Amino acid sequence: MAEKDTIKEVSVLIIDDEKTSLAANELSVRRLLDGEGFESHRAAIFKASSIEEALSVLRKQVVHVVLLDKDLGEDEKGRAVNGISYIPEILDIQPMAQVLMITGNDDTRLAVKAIQSGACGYVVKGGDGDKLEYRNTQILKALERSKTEIERAKERLQGEKGHGKYICESQAMQALESQLKALAEYPAPVLFLGESGLGKTAAAKRLGQLRGKLLGQKDRPFFNINMANIPKNLADSMLFGHEKGAFTGADKARQGLFELAAGGDLFLDEIGEADLEVQAKLLKVIEEKEFYRVGGKKAFRSNARLILATNRDLKEMVIAKGFREDLYARICSFDITLPSLEDRKEDIPYICESIIEGLCREHPSQKTTFTYADFPESLKEYLQRDNIPFNIRGIRNDIERLFIISNVNPKTGRLDFTNWKAVLGLHKKSVFYSKKPVESITYKDFTKLPTAFLGDDFPGLKEAKHLFEKKLMEEAASKCKTKMQVADILKISKTIIAGKLYKYNVTVGN
Repeated sequence: MAEKDTIKEVSVLIIDDEKTSLAANELSVRRLLDGEGFESHRAAIFKASSIEEALSVLRKQVVHVVLLDKDLGEDEKGRAVNGISYIPEILDIQPMAQVLMITGNDDTRLAVKAIQSGACGYVVKGGDGDKLEYRNTQILKALERSKTEIERAKERLQGEKGHGKYICESQAMQALESQLKALAEYPAPVLFLGESGLGKTAAAKRLGQLRGKLLGQKDRPFFNINMANIPKNLADSMLFGHEKGAFTGADKARQGLFELAAGGDLFLDEIGEADLEVQAKLLKVIEEKEFYRVGGKKAFRSNARLILATNRDLKEMVIAKGFREDLYARICSFDITLPSLEDRKEDIPYICESIIEGLCREHPSQKTTFTYADFPESLKEYLQRDNIPFNIRGIRNDIERLFIISNVNPKTGRLDFTNWKAVLGLHKKSVFYSKKPVESITYKDFTKLPTAFLGDDFPGLKEAKHLFEKKLMEEAASKCKTKMQVADILKISKTIIAGKLYKYNVTVGN
């Protein structure tokens, strides 16, 4: 998250199409901030000579105050660009930013219009003495208001933990939670990576909850769709909507998901399955925030935050021409790899309990309720085995089968899981392996073991793999000073490094 690293204690964005005026404003603001004790290492001043440049900055940086010139020259069609008309879009991207309009005309009507559009104040360009002092006072007040709003918003996130289907007990998931809280401050697209069944949809919803909490939205819209399930001929209509008569059966105009998700989040799962034509239109929405309904000529603006997910290697797809390189470049800035179940074993009991609660709600008349505590230890151990097929989805499949097929014990009135192996169709010899300890060996020895090692005493591939992984973790940790360096040297995701170090009881730097 390189953009996050550049955030200063205070930040100001100056938008002015005149280079001389832009430079003068920058110098004036720099002197003001220096006078208030905000040296260069504590303050950031961003400049933009057009609205397009300004919106690009706002999507990447936290900005406290925007100094917006009213007259921003002409667009490519020769039309005058009025800064006031862009205030809602600026605040759409960064609701806590304070917009100060700057103009050469001391016109009360313009001031009222700017404030009605969302500006916090209106000051006259240039001048000295009282005018300069007033402008500086307004900038400092705006900085204070913005910082206060941001701090209040962050306080709303403190103590927030995952709930419902989003389980956040393990260190690996707590590290993910920290990333989501940081990303909640930005409206930029986020890409979730990982195998199917790891909870990418739950993570996307959690990101939406955190963004809503940050912005004070009580019910932030969240829409999701699996791109693999959309027929090619319907994708445009479902995403962008259509006008009446656009195609056979279009008896009336309909909104698409980008319109329905206004002010909220649109989650596109399995984005790697999207058709190349759809990918091109998604790129346009991301870059220009505009789209057209199928059969329509009117451009619609989109302020929906785009969240995407895939279990495919998009880099390889780009090389194979199956995914647009320009789209990948726009969505990979904030990519997050979800931790595997193997890296979050502590969460599995809570995941099981959540699944059980959901099944009991979905089938209130089905036999009886039950809890994770009703499972025998052997079943609990089985549910926490390594490489569970389909991950969380696989756990749910097993628990749902047990829920439906298991009998009720007439004495206790609760489900009886004594014969859980038979219910799941498992044979005793293949249920799961024994977890007896393995003698310590170095990983170099491990790679040179003779085939005779694979005899009756071989503990199982999983234990051998864990031992090998632990030795790699220990050697990497001994060479590094930080967890991030360990992640880099092992070429694994920074999201899961804390969980692995905790799992193997490895300390960095010793």
